[in-house]
Amino acid sequence: MSYLTLPAVIKGIKVNPQIAWLIAHPDITFDRFSECKQHVSDANGCYNAYSAAVQLAEAHDCSEDGLKRRLRIQTADRTCCG
Repeated sequence: MSYLTLPAVIKGIKVNPQIAWLIAHPDITFDRFSECKQHVSDANGCYNAYSAAVQLAEAHDCSEDGLKRRLRIQTADRTCCG
């Protein structure tokens, strides 16, 4: 990959419509993120779910729902899947 294409790749990651959709649907994001921790059947889907979960966990939403969502995702990220 050339250094000239890297900015376009990074921009594509940031504006991924699947990630944007998952961010808008945090419950679905949590379910997919949790499922992917146990079994990866679709690597791209799991990557998108993980990316959305990270963005939701790092959001600066201090509302009650925002804090609950952040805690839910951060707790799921710490659990160990056998």
